[in-house]
Amino acid sequence: MPPVIYLAVYALAVARVVRVITTDRITQGPRERLISRLWQRHLRRMPAETLVPEELPEPLTITLVRCPWCLSVWAGVVAAPMVWLAGRSPWLWVPALALAFSQTTGLLARGE
Repeated sequence: MPPVIYLAVYALAVARVVRVITTDRITQGPRERLISRLWQRHLRRMPAETLVPEELPEPLTITLVRCPWCLSVWAGVVAAPMVWLAGRSPWLWVPALALAFSQTTGLLARGE
């Protein structure tokens, strides 16, 4: 099992990636364009008689872009092998530490 510090750094890195994708202002434009395209694709697949926008369930792909809880599962799946291999490759620490520092700074800035 990797040391606790590996787990803490990668947990912060996953939290940062999830926040960047789901809620950060810096990705708002691309996120809104992606959601619009996903809705358009979803609507093209629906039979015409069921196209009542207020009653349509949100496509799963859009939920993944908007829901931090949902996206964190997939980001964690990507990060888990990196945690395991971090002890063997110092280069796996560089992006994880950068993201962890960013997440920590964001959390601390909220408390000011």
